[in-house]
Amino acid sequence: MPGRPPPGNMPYPAAAAAAAAAAAATRVQSAYRGHRDRREVQGSKDARIVASLVRGIVERVVEATDGAERTSAVKTLVRESLARVEQMRRADDFSDDETSVL
Repeated sequence: MPGRPPPGNMPYPAAAAAAAAAAAATRVQSAYRGHRDRREVQGSKDARIVASLVRGIVERVVEATDGAERTSAVKTLVRESLARVEQMRRADDFSDDETSVL
C-alpha cells in the first residue's frame, strides 16, 4: 500500500505521542507559572505590577495555545484586561486626589 510505512517500521505513532507529550508539558508549565503569577497579583494594588503580570500570563497562554484563532482571542482579551487595569489605575489616582484634599 503506497503511503504507509512498512509494518515493522511505524515511527508515526511514536512521533505523535512525543509531540503530544511536549505540548502537554508546555501547557502544564504555563498553567503553573500563570497560577503563581495570579497569586502575586492578588495582594497587589499597584496597577503597573498588575498590568505587567497580566501581560506575562497572557504571553504564557499564547505560548500554550496552538491555533491562530485562539491566539488572536487571547490577545484581544489581554488588550481588554490591560484597558481595565488602566481604568482602575486612573480611578485609584482620582480617589487618592480626593482624599488628599480632605
